[in-house]
Amino acid sequence: MRSTVRELETREELERVLAEGTVGRPRPVPALPYEQRRVLLVVLGPRSSPAYRLDVLGVREENRRIVVTLRESAPGAGDAAPAGVTAPFRLLLLPRGEKPIDVEWEGATG
Repeated sequence: MRSTVRELETREELERVLAEGTVGRPRPVPALPYEQRRVLLVVLGPRSSPAYRLDVLGVREENRRIVVTLRESAPGAGDAAPAGVTAPFRLLLLPRGEKPIDVEWEGATG
């Protein structure tokens, strides 16, 4: 699995990252409260069908870190999934703070 996890500081940085990784038409970039929140972008990378999903299972704060738990869901072997290159992603807004953010993957494909 080729994935990218980045904490973003500005709208311009988000625009650049989405433009680099966009398949097909560029996505509109939302206005986000970068000064009040931490913005975390998780991109799975190219997948062969839009039936792939990226699910956020949870976010928890521990003593020394913030943990984001994610799972990639792939279409089943017998599923009639449409063909087409896609790059599933999630954009998360997290509380401001100094704790590092760690990503944990759950499941067989993570």
